[in-house]
Amino acid sequence: MVSASTLSRPLKLDPRPLYNRAIEALNEFIEQGQYKPGDRLPAEGDLAKQLGISRPTLREALGNLETGGVIVRRHGVGTFVAAPARGHLQSGLEQLESLRSLAARTGVNEERADWIVDMVVATGEMAGVLDLEPGAALVRVQMTAKEEGYLFAYLDSYIPAHFVDGDDLSGYEEGSLLDYLIERDELKISYTHTDLHAVAVDRELADRLGVLEGKPLLHLAETYYSETGQPIALTLNYFVTGLLNFHIVRRVVRRS
Repeated sequence: MVSASTLSRPLKLDPRPLYNRAIEALNEFIEQGQYKPGDRLPAEGDLAKQLGISRPTLREALGNLETGGVIVRRHGVGTFVAAPARGHLQSGLEQLESLRSLAARTGVNEERADWIVDMVVATGEMAGVLDLEPGAALVRVQMTAKEEGYLFAYLDSYIPAHFVDGDDLSGYEEGSLLDYLIERDELKISYTHTDLHAVAVDRELADRLGVLEGKPLLHLAETYYSETGQPIALTLNYFVTGLLNFHIVRRVVRRS
């Protein structure tokens, strides 16, 4: 544990913005090993007092560190030093790949935190995406994934009931819905249409992922298609940034 005297610094004597100096001070403590991955930082009030700054300034600094993947804030629990970045999941969006496959390829320990399968009916919007009639039977699969104990992804998926057996899917012991669908050769999953944007997490999802309400998450809304262009599943994915990061390779198109 770092003592109050160790944390106390004349931050206000430095001409740079206070939150920048607070970020630097906290980074220094982490880099020097005074706080190690998994350690919980002092309560907000204590940490602000030790650094000689206001709570709003501290929150700004912590928000910056959270965005950079240096710390993880868990709703109702506290703020922790994140696992080293080299262990995080990194993936390009050009290839359709499950979390299990990505983790195996990158040497990261990813596992399911929960796996919930039930029956629902298609809303008008879902029916339009999946080429069904409103009210058609769907199998819903909810999965939360964790990496080294940290929750980092929530996948909420819907599949027309005539494509899968709900009981069989309930007993699927590992992997995600994408793994299951790919293993079903008759479905011939080929590609997805993906919409990508940021969303502010609501209270229900914040509680599920252990993050603060309002935190921005990366949201991928995907429709899986077969080789013939038939929609097979709709999945709404939410990722905690810093624990899983995506990138895209973009190339110049040269026209003659």
